[in-house]
Amino acid sequence: MILLSPQAGCWYRIVETLGGGGMADVYRCSLVRSDGLPASAQFAVKVLREAWDGENVLRFSEEAHLLRRLRHPYLVPAIQVHLEHYPPYYVMPVMKETLAEHLAGMKPRNELYRAKYALEHFLLPVCSAALYLHSRKIWHRDIKPQNIFLDSAGKPRLGDLSICHWSRPFPFERTWCGMGTRGYTAPETLQTGTASPQSDIYSLGVVFYEIITGRLPAYYWWNRAGNRPSVQHPRSCHPHVDELLVRMTHPDPGLRYTSVADTMRDMRLLTDVYLPSLPLYRRVPPPPRVPEPPPNVYALLAGLKNPSPAQSPYPSGYLAALLGSPPTPPAYQSGYLAALLAQAARK
Repeated sequence: MILLSPQAGCWYRIVETLGGGGMADVYRCSLVRSDGLPASAQFAVKVLREAWDGENVLRFSEEAHLLRRLRHPYLVPAIQVHLEHYPPYYVMPVMKETLAEHLAGMKPRNELYRAKYALEHFLLPVCSAALYLHSRKIWHRDIKPQNIFLDSAGKPRLGDLSICHWSRPFPFERTWCGMGTRGYTAPETLQTGTASPQSDIYSLGVVFYEIITGRLPAYYWWNRAGNRPSVQHPRSCHPHVDELLVRMTHPDPGLRYTSVADTMRDMRLLTDVYLPSLPLYRRVPPPPRVPEPPPNVYALLAGLKNPSPAQSPYPSGYLAALLGSPPTPPAYQSGYLAALLAQAARK
């Protein structure tokens, strides 16, 4: 498939399919110039699948315009938007993989991230992106590992605003009930279609729980001690992590954090104060450094193996002068080295 570019004399050639969602597919594309030669850079192009559906076209257009307008280091940006094309599409930078793919690659090795690393490298960056969206009255509605992308440096970026909720001057009537992903989207959002900061906080808590335990949380998971991360990983997960997750994933939105800013405050308190006190995060002091023997010891040992003065690297009389007034030997010279020195004196 060839996608015409708004840039004169260029078009996008599809290389492979990267993935797809409810209403669009994402392809890896190379930019081809007018001379027919592909440019070195490649891009991810999201193409609307059902361009005949008016509601999908509106959602896709709103998502493209939002991504083009929003700029945040932990959001996937839209580089170019071409809604007049049939089918409509917009261009993004190519990401290395999704967080879901990254976690799936760790499961066969039975590997999990520790709570401190998960907070610092995944949750806090994604929360800062969600906080940026919330400051503009945009609720993501579908935060999950499949919508968290990792770039070539491993930095997470939140993407896919296709079903986000945001304030519009002239809102359209839409079908929102049931939209989202079961297990990640807040229960009140699945039931009624309403979104809020608390619904995104719920999704962020589910992602955090999955990263450090390898599975999704059940309703009221904290009632069973074996479900608590601090019980599963007592050496790397503080009981306050359980409290944080309870306030993020409670089925009742009134009992969750009221804002992402409050959630991030407690996350930083965990990473800076409580988690570093656990055994797996304590810095182990390096072993004491054994002092380097003085140079005359090496010279003496070399002379014992090969006493020929012609092969000695030292001038005549230099070693004898050193041995004539030897310094006080350190403790490690007693025993074996003392026997070697006595043997040399007898010769």
